[in-house]
Amino acid sequence: MRTTLRTMLLGLLGIAAATALPSRTTWAQKQEKVVETGLVEGHVTYKGKPLEAGTIQFHPEKGKPIILKLQADGVYKGKDVPVGEVRVTVETESVNPARAKDGDKKDAAPAKDTKYQPIPVKFAKPDTSGLIAEVKKGKQTLDIDLQ
Repeated sequence: MRTTLRTMLLGLLGIAAATALPSRTTWAQKQEKVVETGLVEGHVTYKGKPLEAGTIQFHPEKGKPIILKLQADGVYKGKDVPVGEVRVTVETESVNPARAKDGDKKDAAPAKDTKYQPIPVKFAKPDTSGLIAEVKKGKQTLDIDLQ
């Protein structure tokens, strides 16, 4: 009788534990969650001249933006950019030495040794930049000339 009671209790505990655990994700459900990405690289220029510092950002429809730093020659390179249509923004205020020292001065002149180049604020916002790109799987080049 003890063995039967013990077996029944263990069986009930097993059922309770199995129903308390979250459901298992099927292979097909896991595949739906995988986001395809591409490698995007290129040059960013403003009025034909390379932006020497700042960031370029790719804003996918869902998820967080991919933020890439601009190199001294305006080149950027980023992997894991989600495939599909993305809004693109470019900003240089993050390297504005006057802003870093004096707060949010709009008309402050940059120091002579800085790579900061002011550009219109509209390029820093996804809704106003006017920059849209189609990211494809694999490697691609996207050069941007801001006017």
